[in-house]
Amino acid sequence: MALSRSTRISIIAATLVALSVRVAAARGGLWLDEAWSAVFARDASTAIGVLRIGHDNNHILNSWWLQIVGWGAPPIAMRAVSIACGTAAVPVAAAVAGRTGPRAAMLGAWLFALSPVLVTYGSEARGYAPMLLALLIAILLIGRSIDAPDKPKPAIGIALALIVGTLAQLTMLFAVPALIGWTLWAYRGERPVASTIRLLGPGVVLSGGAAAAVLAGGLAIGSYTPFSVSAWADGLGELARYTLAIGWLPKPTLLVLTVAGTAALVVAGAREHRAALTGLTVLAFPIAVAVLGIGNSGLARYYLIAAAVLLLAIAQAPRIAALPLSIVILGGSILGDLDLVQNLRADPRQAIAAMASARPGGATYAVEAPRDSAVIDVAAAQVGYAARLVEAPCPAADFLFVTRDGDAPSPDSPRRCGVAYTAIAGARTTGLSGNHWQLYLRAR
Repeated sequence: MALSRSTRISIIAATLVALSVRVAAARGGLWLDEAWSAVFARDASTAIGVLRIGHDNNHILNSWWLQIVGWGAPPIAMRAVSIACGTAAVPVAAAVAGRTGPRAAMLGAWLFALSPVLVTYGSEARGYAPMLLALLIAILLIGRSIDAPDKPKPAIGIALALIVGTLAQLTMLFAVPALIGWTLWAYRGERPVASTIRLLGPGVVLSGGAAAAVLAGGLAIGSYTPFSVSAWADGLGELARYTLAIGWLPKPTLLVLTVAGTAALVVAGAREHRAALTGLTVLAFPIAVAVLGIGNSGLARYYLIAAAVLLLAIAQAPRIAALPLSIVILGGSILGDLDLVQNLRADPRQAIAAMASARPGGATYAVEAPRDSAVIDVAAAQVGYAARLVEAPCPAADFLFVTRDGDAPSPDSPRRCGVAYTAIAGARTTGLSGNHWQLYLRAR
């Protein structure tokens, strides 16, 4: 379907805005998970070595990119792949949503440009943005094939998208059952199994092979929390809050409304095969996580595929629902994105600036938790500051770096090796990513 000049201009504008806001949000230092990705990539040394890292913080394509730009590269350079993929997702989302009309194309573009959850992961040195772009491309190709059954099947293109998505982030595998179910439903009147195998078979097999290659080196989990209903619901509520940019409703209320609204969209579009994708990805997938009791279910980022498909469904909804919903989401998104750009995930490079101010020639530092050393090491390398980790409790290091999650307070005046420390800098993250931190200087 040919788009009007005004529609094309709107999509181009959304793409440029998406690029600008992601670059602005990527200026701060790398937070914990990003920092460890950089450390793993550095220590792996080679592209083959990346496949042997065996840790869930190793997102293969991202790790390869981090090796290319090198240890100590500026934050925007380290995050460039995510910025590019998050930006490219905007016109692809417009193409997917645009199958139902130009209004849907424009709404899809702007929702993907500004939704805080997509801006967050589209400006981090992680694999989520490339994974979502690959998912959108797969959805676009599958939808076009279903709508034009007489044309050649784009099985190779779909396979490439699934392979790239899997190498970008293993949560791409969560989308595969939904894509299969959607295709089976769409072909239900004409040899569904055979048609689905022809369209998706190569991609499913090859993405499974890609996953096996990634998992061959093992998969250590950096932080594992057993399944609980409360954590699961909280994670989904967090996802809804940052996807829809509605922070003024309690998370349980927002989650219930999101589920009810999604169900209404599925029922309203039941005659359209894309409703099956929405139902399977946004509703059935989280339910499957609960039924299977999968751990770490409280992490909102594990459900990113649901966020992407939900935004597509909103863009493609009937005008009476799509326009008011999009206005609310985009208004909240602007506020949320401004907060992210200002907060920069509690920019840990501020800690290095405070260190350099107090000890210009370099310094030693200690951490309360061993995991936090990567944050300081990466930030120091990026600005060329000589910060050396002291792991033993004595002698006391020049600085002590402490991080916290949630509402846990930082210590007022910690002591190490009998020496008191005084807080000299700190920051609190206000978005989906990052950790609160406090930097302490050793008393003379």
